[in-house]
Amino acid sequence: MHCGNIKPAGYPARWVFERCRVPYGIYFHGGDLLSEQHKIRQSAFKRRTARVIFGGAAVLMANSAWTRDLALTVLGELGLDGQGQRLRVVHLGTDPDRFRPGVETAALRERAEIPNGARRWLVTVARIEDYKGFDTVIQALPAIVAQQPDVGYVIAGRGPDRSRLEKLSHKLGVSDR
Repeated sequence: MHCGNIKPAGYPARWVFERCRVPYGIYFHGGDLLSEQHKIRQSAFKRRTARVIFGGAAVLMANSAWTRDLALTVLGELGLDGQGQRLRVVHLGTDPDRFRPGVETAALRERAEIPNGARRWLVTVARIEDYKGFDTVIQALPAIVAQQPDVGYVIAGRGPDRSRLEKLSHKLGVSDR
C-alpha cells in the first residue's frame, strides 16, 4: 500500500498492516515532515504515533535529497535511526504523453500569464513557502538574464509566500520574466 502523505494516510495503512499484514510505504513531502517534526517535539502521544507509523513502514520515500535529510533527522528524533536504510529519494516526474516539446503553447502562456519574451525557462513546481528557496532563484535572475537574455522563470504553485516573491521580483526588475 502506498501512502502519498504521512497523515492521515499513515493511520489506516498501519491498521491494515496490523490486521492483514499488507506492507505499506510512506512518501514524505518536506512540508509534511516539518509539521510532523514540530508535533513530535511538542507531544509524547504524537511522538509514539509517528514512531509506530514510520517504524512499521516497509519503505520510506522522500521527494528530494533535502526531504531525505530532514526525514533522517526526524527518524533520529523518534529513535528510529536504523530505519534510514529503508529511505529512498523518489523524484516526482512528468507524464511524457502530456509533456511534448513542439506543441503550440501560445494559448497556455496567455492563460497562465507567462511572458512571451523568453525561449528557455527555469520552472519550479511546488507549494509557495518561504523555506523553499524561490527568493534565491529570483535574486539570481538578474545575473542569469545578463548572461542569457532569453531565460525566464515560472513558479507553478500556490502558497502564502507569493506576494513577498512578487514584490521581490518587481524590486529586482525581473517581474516580466
